[in-house]
Amino acid sequence: MNNQTIELKFGTPTPIYYNDPNYGKIQFLIRGIFKCNAVDQNINVDEINNVIVTNANVWISEVIQQNQNVEYEKLSEITKNYLSQKVVTVLPNNLQFVGLDKFELNLTNESLAIVKSKKVTVVDTAEGSQNGQTKCPKCGATEITPIGEGGKLKCNFCRHEFEPEKVAGLDGNIAELQGKVIGSGAQDIDTSFDGILTLKCTSCGAEVVIDTNEVTNARCHWCRNTLSINQKIPNGSVPDVVLPFYIKKEDARKSIEEFVNKRKFFANTKFKQEFKTDNILGVYFPYMIVDVNAHCKLMGQGEHLIRRYTVKVGDSSH
Repeated sequence: MNNQTIELKFGTPTPIYYNDPNYGKIQFLIRGIFKCNAVDQNINVDEINNVIVTNANVWISEVIQQNQNVEYEKLSEITKNYLSQKVVTVLPNNLQFVGLDKFELNLTNESLAIVKSKKVTVVDTAEGSQNGQTKCPKCGATEITPIGEGGKLKCNFCRHEFEPEKVAGLDGNIAELQGKVIGSGAQDIDTSFDGILTLKCTSCGAEVVIDTNEVTNARCHWCRNTLSINQKIPNGSVPDVVLPFYIKKEDARKSIEEFVNKRKFFANTKFKQEFKTDNILGVYFPYMIVDVNAHCKLMGQGEHLIRRYTVKVGDSSH
């Protein structure tokens, strides 16, 4: 066996338990091959292999106990390095350690299911939106208007129509959802953009983000009121996604008018005289949207209020 490589195999006969900081108590199997160079022929491979197997189980237990708060992904490299250092202490002088080959640290099927169910995937939805602005891809203007059905956007300067940017990673099939998939969520507007200001419209209350390096004046994107620097407020956050409007302004006006006309008989006289739908506008509201792929049982109690009225008897009401 002179100048030949000897392979000493080891493998844990039972799963080893590990308290992962993210997934809790999990189990895995570890296997590998210690490669050694033989310097003479007087070597009992079976005997040495038994020593390796016995000690490897002890070493693995030691490294697990010493690294209880290390993430599972990092544990593999730590374990491999630890075993490479320890094996040298038990090899006879006529064997020279070369390296640890075909090392595997595999989760058991049950633990793999736990990791998949608890895995959190963060989708970066803030890429390219550090300053909180959506710009026209043709002229760079920031005064963008949604075009009702279809979800397209229109630039109010060059009249260019374009599709809004879609977020990859949040549009998958819910039936195939595993673990948790979340947006990077409500990222603060980058403070390095010194020229970025958020102005609050005194007419409709909307908050408009402008870049003072590119524009010197601005109007509210919704009610077209002229904005003033005196209406500056602290910069807010950039949402993960924006759901476009799917109802045209004309259709919205028609629905509101039909709703009011059915109830005008009971309306206040001043309301009847001043009611108009010319200035209605769409407003974005912040929502938390949650999609769930799960099997569950729900139980609860509820009440439905049908009518409420007050009865006056003498000086008291109830």
